[in-house]
Amino acid sequence: MLASSARSAEPTLTACTGHDTGSDCRGRNPRTLIACLNHGRFEYFSRPKRCDLFSRTGPDGERVRDIRTRALRWMSWGGTKAEAEGTDSGGQPLRVVPYNPVRCHGAVYYRLAEVRRLRSGRTYQLKLARCCQVRFQP
Repeated sequence: MLASSARSAEPTLTACTGHDTGSDCRGRNPRTLIACLNHGRFEYFSRPKRCDLFSRTGPDGERVRDIRTRALRWMSWGGTKAEAEGTDSGGQPLRVVPYNPVRCHGAVYYRLAEVRRLRSGRTYQLKLARCCQVRFQP
């Protein structure tokens, strides 16, 4: 499901650790992570089975994209790009391709993602939160 909004509550970071990541964002056992929105807070995961991908678009961040993914099956992870197939919250098939990994705080974070709805062919480019930021910076 895709939602757009003129103004939305600012998501905040719940913690530097994500469930099943094996990383504490300070460099012990670093993993590649992706930011997922969970109840208005960013959490960081490695190979999540579900992930609400949140992005702001536009120069002032006035538009919001929140694509809720479910049943993700990862074909690749941890390289310059990853790839998964799953569904959105409405059951429509989609493909998620996070890319542009950046290293900071001893971990690697995917900075961008492409989401393609397989039935319609519509593609969305998302700029993701990263690096355990307290506030989302587009």
